Amino acid sequence: MSESDEAARRRQDAWDHVQENLSKKTYEDDNPVVLTAYQAAKCAAIVSAALAGDPAWTELAQKVGAFLDVSAAEAKGELIRPTAADLWAQIDPLPWPMATPRP
Repeated sequence: MSESDEAARRRQDAWDHVQENLSKKTYEDDNPVVLTAYQAAKCAAIVSAALAGDPAWTELAQKVGAFLDVSAAEAKGELIRPTAADLWAQIDPLPWPMATPRP
């Protein structure tokens, strides 16, 4: 096995280890996340616009990701700043992406 093949194998092994750890569920993973239907729909619309290639929504999709990450952490009892409410306060006043009907 070449040196580059060995390095690639080590990287893959490390990645497999990370994935294995991330996939382990804890009892807290089944806690419900506090998220309204409106919040879920707006988050989905923003992420969909970003995935459709609209560059104006890319940074906002990252903010949505942070909102969802913090919401999940709060559901597990973690205290994080900014809070999910703080992040939502930045997302909520944004307009809905074009061609995305509001539910």
